[in-house]
Amino acid sequence: MRSLRKEATTFQAEARRRPVLRYQPTLAQLTPALVERFELMHCDAETAEFIEAASYINVATIALADALHFMLSRTTANGLVGRGFMFVLSTAQACQLLRPAGLAHADYRARLAPLLATPSAPAPCRIDVAETEAAPQAAAPAAPKPRGPTGADVLQLLGPDAPRFKRLLDIGAGDGGVTAKLAPMAEEVFVTEVSMSMRWRLRRRGYTVLPHENPFEEIDPATRQPRAAQYDLIALNNVLDRTDKPRTLLQDIHSALTPDGFFLLAVVLPWCPFVEAGKTQRRPTEPLPMEGGECCAGAGFEASVNRLMDNVLAPMGFELVRWTKLPYICQGNLDVAYSLLHDAVLVLRRREGAVAREEMW
Repeated sequence: MRSLRKEATTFQAEARRRPVLRYQPTLAQLTPALVERFELMHCDAETAEFIEAASYINVATIALADALHFMLSRTTANGLVGRGFMFVLSTAQACQLLRPAGLAHADYRARLAPLLATPSAPAPCRIDVAETEAAPQAAAPAAPKPRGPTGADVLQLLGPDAPRFKRLLDIGAGDGGVTAKLAPMAEEVFVTEVSMSMRWRLRRRGYTVLPHENPFEEIDPATRQPRAAQYDLIALNNVLDRTDKPRTLLQDIHSALTPDGFFLLAVVLPWCPFVEAGKTQRRPTEPLPMEGGECCAGAGFEASVNRLMDNVLAPMGFELVRWTKLPYICQGNLDVAYSLLHDAVLVLRRREGAVAREEMW
């Protein structure tokens, strides 16, 4: 009760903390292969717009979500009350990471420059100045809040060089907020989600919700028989460390990718896996070989991403195309304007001739 009163006082005094966004890892602590494929991102207008929205909270909604959490998982409780939305990457950042082969990052970023600047964004990004091209400034108080760029804006600016996909599968899509950043690039959007309340929200967005138990099988319309589903973009955003069988999931993703498809993986690091079981949490039944990269052992971000690539993804037959470090931003509460963790966001593809084999572990 004392803690709640303290947080309420902080909120009323408009003194909530605003964590610093960090985009730059310590390159000296990364393997040469990861350093070579790293691409630095920055806080852009879409990110700033989300931060502005995330800082607005409803105290009654927070209380209701907390009450429901006594009976339900945190994800389901948030889905029922419309709380807990999150931000992994902007459409502009996704386009940079998923850009077609042969386009240099610097040139591609220059094309997007009109949509990346933050000075006119609706809220300043609180970020280390050393990591920015220019320190972002807050908009003048009297100025109207500009609308951040939409996915359509980004793709229109890129024209024929924008990444395009036929079939996107977003696994564990939550309320669809992150899916919405990728959807403009895809002709068809398929999603899965364990939480019933979140599935309802995904359907309201117009996405095709597949059975979360097995989205890798579909019915052939000609023969009416089951067949393996194929996707040229599979997204797994902050799910790998929350699933019960991550090894099996990675094998299935590897098999479901088209030969030229991309696997977009975002994972919070350092590694700290658990599975929601109602209102409790437990360890996954299929642990990944992340020794030396676990948060419980004091590992840092860099050690964890090294282990993830060398011990897990490469042995599973994935090849790294490019990657970055991004802040994983979630809606705020009475104490913080927004909360964040550190994501490694990797673009992977099937290594030619590779087969995902569990026996490697």
